[in-house]
Amino acid sequence: MISIAFIKYAGMASGGIEKYLQTLAVNLPKNKFNVDYFYTNLGNRMYSNFNHPDNDEGRLQYMKDNGINVIKVDIESIDCRFHANFVWRNTNFWDLFKEDKYDIVQTGRFGYKEYPFYEMKNSKIVDSIHSCGQCVIDHGPQIKKTVLLSTYQANLWVKAGGDFSKIKIIPPVIDDPKDVKIYDLRERLGIGKDTIVCGMHQRVDDGIFSSIPLESFRNVNKDVIYLIMGGSDKYKQQAQGLNNVRFIDFSSDTSDIYSFLSSLDFYLHGRYDGEVCSASIIEALKYGLPVVSHHSRLNNGHEEQIKNCGFFVHNIKEYADAVNLLAQQPDLRKELSDNALQKYYLTYSLDSTINKYIDLYEEVHELH
Repeated sequence: MISIAFIKYAGMASGGIEKYLQTLAVNLPKNKFNVDYFYTNLGNRMYSNFNHPDNDEGRLQYMKDNGINVIKVDIESIDCRFHANFVWRNTNFWDLFKEDKYDIVQTGRFGYKEYPFYEMKNSKIVDSIHSCGQCVIDHGPQIKKTVLLSTYQANLWVKAGGDFSKIKIIPPVIDDPKDVKIYDLRERLGIGKDTIVCGMHQRVDDGIFSSIPLESFRNVNKDVIYLIMGGSDKYKQQAQGLNNVRFIDFSSDTSDIYSFLSSLDFYLHGRYDGEVCSASIIEALKYGLPVVSHHSRLNNGHEEQIKNCGFFVHNIKEYADAVNLLAQQPDLRKELSDNALQKYYLTYSLDSTINKYIDLYEEVHELH
């Protein structure tokens, strides 16, 4: 039995990194791995304007329902300055966590030097990195493997000075529950079965708002409906005057998310800072949805996700043209849908990613 400590600041939130770690912890085979999941309260975020999502009771219940031992860590504040290494102030972490109890420590971070990992001198750390790789801090020899989410990200990581020999590429771990109750969202919204519907779901965050999808939608056939689940309130402001754009409240509930996806004909993605490797796009591929997204000046790992499964565009006109094309050509949607499903099962399925992690943990466990 391999004992693993998952450690994440505000680790019960519904953000991408947090859900990644939660899903990984839940789906590891319990006859091989013993998992403790350490998460903090949000605390006072010193020197930061970033609206980090708080812990989500639904995600906490998800962990408990799946038999994960969750351990809440108290912090008074977190110093969010880079040179302060995101240190936790007035915390009981070291009273709860003992290095010698665990074979492996699992991180989830952006790549900056980060507390408490640099204080660990005797741990074997599997370091999951979720940034585009400009900041390479591996905390020394205790980092045994660096998990990156895509080839795009791995290339940036090495270019920035990352150790190629430590890299393991494993895409985001997306849950695949078998007992999800799917309801007819179209019926609830009064949308006909023959209406072309596209959509996107996104966390409520002004920082990732992209104006491109809705701006392009002004040049899209008015019979096509665009559903947005969650997302920044800026989308609602931008959608004024567009009668074919409708909004649904954010939800972290799998039933709501999968019912939303099952109501779509294709997926319209947009994000200001782009993606290293998008979990929401993987979920769209799982449902056989062609995807349209756009270039970002920051991250563009989603281009390799969308290849042969949709359109990766560079401006508003190209975005609108792609939407109109998908709306008007059912044969094209079918072709791209088949490609999306194939890519999901070959590259992004839960079995595929979990098996890669099992092999990785067993390899690290044997290292000295």
